[in-house]
Amino acid sequence: MRLRGFSLAQSGDLYVDGLRDVLLTERDTFNMDRVEVLKGSASMLFGKGSTGGVVNQVSKQPFLMEQNETSLTLGNGNARRLTGDFNRPVGESAAWRLNLMTHQADLWGAGVDKQGVALAYRRGIGERDEVQISGYHLQTDGRPLYSHPQLTAGGG
Repeated sequence: MRLRGFSLAQSGDLYVDGLRDVLLTERDTFNMDRVEVLKGSASMLFGKGSTGGVVNQVSKQPFLMEQNETSLTLGNGNARRLTGDFNRPVGESAAWRLNLMTHQADLWGAGVDKQGVALAYRRGIGERDEVQISGYHLQTDGRPLYSHPQLTAGGG
């Protein structure tokens, strides 16, 4: 990823919920609420970084309303993606949120097979003291495209 011509991965200017992200880690968007982009010198605000800027990926958080959403995406190359987003309030100021994802595709030699789950519990919503506990797990099994489909035609 580049911002204003500078690589963010090499300088460590990728964040998740305001904390520096581990470099060379694959992330998926199934648990992402929004992406915040700050252009300009990262060192002025964060003490270290490039002159390109900062990208902060904000995760979905539980809120005080019952809401369910499922999504199915079908595409070329046998692409199938199913996501689920389930939010439940628990009491007057607490809620939990569960996000699920499965994605399979065979893109003419390049294979994608991944599953993800993210669970969060938030207490004290709208109060002075608020606590959130969350976990994120992504399992991937991908095969890159070597530009030679005959090498993968036998399934290997």
